Amino acid sequence: MKPLIVYFSHGGNNELLAYRLQKEFECDILEIEPSGKRTGFSIFLDIVLARTPRIKPCAVSLDQYDLLIFVAPIWAGKIAGPLKSFLVRERSHIQDYAFISLCGGGNGEQATKVRSELSSIVGRDPLTVKELWVIDLPPTDVEEHARNISGYKVTPENINHFVPDIRSFVDELTPEVVHR
Repeated sequence: MKPLIVYFSHGGNNELLAYRLQKEFECDILEIEPSGKRTGFSIFLDIVLARTPRIKPCAVSLDQYDLLIFVAPIWAGKIAGPLKSFLVRERSHIQDYAFISLCGGGNGEQATKVRSELSSIVGRDPLTVKELWVIDLPPTDVEEHARNISGYKVTPENINHFVPDIRSFVDELTPEVVHR
């Protein structure tokens, strides 16, 4: 199995998650880079207008990987615009894939909506979709940010809180791909 982690991170949280996953999989990693500066307003417009922002060209051939693991924020119940742009552009090169996000939190339906959105864009279902919620961190870590959980900056120590969930995600994928 040769996986590739493809990530977009606006505030750095999902970048920390992507690099933690890289340690688990011992694999390559690729950052999705927007062509221009991303602001809260441009993100808001992406969500409201369902637009896909411009991104820089992909630096690697996705065809050389058995599994793609996408890591990105979830904004208003949808995958981040730059990841959506990447998926639209590269969908013909995407076979087996999974998605994981470090996000503020959500209701029980958010993962189902994200799975549906991914399937619609790529044209095939993800192997799995997993959310790690900032609101699940110990209260002392996030209590001062309770009013703006979406702006919370996760630390490497915070990522350690999610290690069991990350390992569960890895374990869920590894047998699936190895036995194909």
